[in-house]
Amino acid sequence: MPPAHQEETMSKDSGLPSTRVAQPVCALTTRVWRVALLASLLPLAACKPETAPATQNAAPAASLAPATPPAQAVPAPAVLSTLKAGMSHDELQATLVADGWLPLEDRQACVASLGDAMANACRNLPELHSCDAGKSTCQIQLAKPGQPQALNLELSDTQSPGAVQLGTLVAFNAVPLPDAVAAAAPAACPATDFNAFLQAFAAASPAQRAAWSAPLLQVTRVVEDEESDESPRQVLVPQARYSGFALGYADGKFQLVDSAGTNQGPIEPVIATQGSDAMQVSFPENVEAIHYLFRKDASCWRFIGSPEQTAP
Repeated sequence: MPPAHQEETMSKDSGLPSTRVAQPVCALTTRVWRVALLASLLPLAACKPETAPATQNAAPAASLAPATPPAQAVPAPAVLSTLKAGMSHDELQATLVADGWLPLEDRQACVASLGDAMANACRNLPELHSCDAGKSTCQIQLAKPGQPQALNLELSDTQSPGAVQLGTLVAFNAVPLPDAVAAAAPAACPATDFNAFLQAFAAASPAQRAAWSAPLLQVTRVVEDEESDESPRQVLVPQARYSGFALGYADGKFQLVDSAGTNQGPIEPVIATQGSDAMQVSFPENVEAIHYLFRKDASCWRFIGSPEQTAP
């Protein structure tokens, strides 16, 4: 290393000469290089991207409940495609009964439309619902067990005084079943043994019986034609309008009751098996041939109606 260069100067404080040792040239060069290097690194440090702050895990998106699919429209009964304007009442009966459709009886609505003087017409035409004198047409309604809609048919009315004479088909469509056909709220089965079930059914209130009954009960009515000849007709009656069950149970005995619910005395019903899943109940010396049919489903016995009843 070359010797340090000495420079003599005068001290400002004492006025005496002082000696300052000069730094070697290489040392100055090194210091300048280091300063330059640091200066060159500063822009790089300034340009270094900031470390992104740690982010918290995003909350998972709330799961959406699957959208409820729109209610499917109830398809029209297939039998409507077989009907044509101009068909006679007899032709309609043959076509519809063959497909399982039966008169949907509503005598109250019929009498309200036609008047008390025409009550016999409502009785002998159980499908008759109403008539429109201004249009000379009448409405008839039919239903089918298990079908959610009824058939509403408009026929011409060649009405004579005091009578209804149904003519030919004018218009037809499917309509919702009346509110009276709504199924009752389910109830626990009182017994799987039929004898025990029948005792509970006979002792129950009408509301309780409804829970163990079909919404539409099948009943046989005796009707008269124009010549006063009688014949049985199968009809459907909403369970809420049915009042033909004449069997009660109290004090450990079956009782015969009238339509007003009055006890007419003890009676021992006759119970007979019908096929593999049904039981028929009738009365001894049954002059009116009243029978009640019960069928067993997956959970309990169910009152189906009185399809063998031949009394009006």
